Amino acid sequence: MVSAGTNDDHGHALAELRQLREMIDVLRSELEESGARLVTERQLRTRLEAAVVERSAAVQAALLQSTDEVAQLKGTVGALRGNLEAARRDAADALAAAERAFRDEREQLLEMIVALRGRLERTNAN
Repeated sequence: MVSAGTNDDHGHALAELRQLREMIDVLRSELEESGARLVTERQLRTRLEAAVVERSAAVQAALLQSTDEVAQLKGTVGALRGNLEAARRDAADALAAAERAFRDEREQLLEMIVALRGRLERTNAN
């Protein structure tokens, strides 16, 4: 015959077994959820890493393009500076030539004035 203590022990063992099974079910569920979160996080991380790589490539391309544009602009500035310097020299040469021509014409006019004054004085003297 089965004693009351054995039935009681058996009842406790069944209750404990039931609790352990429930705990296993809860832990299994949490493990599955954790696995799903891990997969989602890995996918997100992969997408973020791809976006970072893409953004980095875009930044490097923009930087390279900016560097090329700066080099082109420096070349253009150098060419413009050379053209401006040549134009300044040409203008200075033209100004110097105009001033020489003006002085020469002034000298000729003064010589003509002196000659005409001399003729006028001779005419008035006669």
